[in-house]
Amino acid sequence: MHRTQKASWGFLSGLALAGITAVVGLAATPLLLRWLGQEAFGAFRAASDWTGNLLIFELGISGALMPMMAQAVGRGDRQRVRAILRVSVRIYLGIALLMLAAGAVLALVSFRLIPASPSAASDLSGGCWVALLALLVIPLSPFRALAEADQRSYLINCLLVVQALLIAGMGLALAWLGWGITGQCLALSIGSLPLLLLLARDGWRRYRAPRNSETDPVLEADIRRDIWKLNWPSLLRNISGRIGYYTDNLLIAYFLGPAAAASFFLTQRICALAQTQLQGIGSSAWAGLVELAVKGKMELFHRRLIELTGLVVVLGIAVMVPLAAFNQGFIALWVGPDCFAGEWVTVLAAVNGVLLAISSLWGLVLSGAGHVRRVAPGTAASAAVNITASVVGTILVGPPGPLLGTLAALVLVNSWYFPMLLRRHLQVPIRPLLRAIAIPAVIGVAYGFIVWWLDHAHPPQGWIDLAVKMTSSALLYLALAWVAVFNAGQRAEWISRLRLFMRFRSTTNTSVPPPVAFG
Repeated sequence: MHRTQKASWGFLSGLALAGITAVVGLAATPLLLRWLGQEAFGAFRAASDWTGNLLIFELGISGALMPMMAQAVGRGDRQRVRAILRVSVRIYLGIALLMLAAGAVLALVSFRLIPASPSAASDLSGGCWVALLALLVIPLSPFRALAEADQRSYLINCLLVVQALLIAGMGLALAWLGWGITGQCLALSIGSLPLLLLLARDGWRRYRAPRNSETDPVLEADIRRDIWKLNWPSLLRNISGRIGYYTDNLLIAYFLGPAAAASFFLTQRICALAQTQLQGIGSSAWAGLVELAVKGKMELFHRRLIELTGLVVVLGIAVMVPLAAFNQGFIALWVGPDCFAGEWVTVLAAVNGVLLAISSLWGLVLSGAGHVRRVAPGTAASAAVNITASVVGTILVGPPGPLLGTLAALVLVNSWYFPMLLRRHLQVPIRPLLRAIAIPAVIGVAYGFIVWWLDHAHPPQGWIDLAVKMTSSALLYLALAWVAVFNAGQRAEWISRLRLFMRFRSTTNTSVPPPVAFG
């Protein structure tokens, strides 16, 4: 498969992942709320965010591996890829021990970080201990970096589907049996194990060293030196990103309590799922873009980056506006009107989802092209603005506070810093890049008012009516964008790509299995 086909499979598998995850969440969440209770559900969400922050102790190695893997794979240097895997797996063995130690400390103080009732405190602590099981496969993390650099995000997405089904099934069973927070953490830990195990099997099969081959100590020493040289700016970026964008539930739980955290999480859940898929566009395509830059095809690189930026905005507005407009009705049908945290939470989550997807695409391209060190200062400044505004906002206005902090960081820092880096280091023209955002956004404002009026004038009556109105609204904007955003040449190019992809799919259906199998 070439770059377009790999990116297409990655995006389509991401859509499948989003659909399956949404359906699973839609079915499982009301049952979990009933069997766990709102406080335990909110405490589990906060605990999972705290344990997720243990990835900070990964020391930025994944960010260092990303450009190294992408450049080695892009050049077809299999010997260097194998050497990177050998060195990085050894490094991750030490990192796993560091994470286990930090996780033990977190389990000991969890009841202070998440103010749960006394009856839930011991269950919360036990859940944090059980969550450490997921760290056993951390040494295999380089194989995920390899799959991403090789544009095999379709494989990662397929494995994430399996992971989502495992976690949901085990979580429901353990909640029904009365295992509480500990049971949810156990399901999360066990369900997370197959992903890296199967990625390691796939990577080992494709890049296994020939028999009687010898290692190159000099090459491995150079790789180790490069990793430790790149990891510190990557670590700063990871810490800043997590502080800036992954602490919202923690702030709500700390200042307003676990029950409020549950409502906050549920209200923005559907927008968060859509945001993940928008970011999946960048995750599927960044390696191919970096390959163009590495090979010196800068004009084509610029055109593709601008196209993808516009695509993210068009799809983001088409999806986020109906989700925001009809979210209150969706929450009422899904888990009950008492779990709705307000329209401001919904609107801010939708706006942030589109802006974060754009920022993620630009950041992945810059980091993959080897500019991690230059990305880090902007990410740190963004995190400082975000956390400060989020804390103040949560205290003053309640649940919308963390989302206001995210919006402030995106507007005040990311909106100019990433374009500046793209122009300075990759010679990306700024005006076409900003035009790719502005034109769909202007059309999206009018579209938003139309959908908002539709929701208030004709509220959805049941699931079928809701689904029809949300789908028809999204299709309306896509039709407008097809005529008003894309010119004739762009429309012809997208049609050509679709035909190429369909021809490839037809060929694979008649000759070899489609490219989603582990082998």
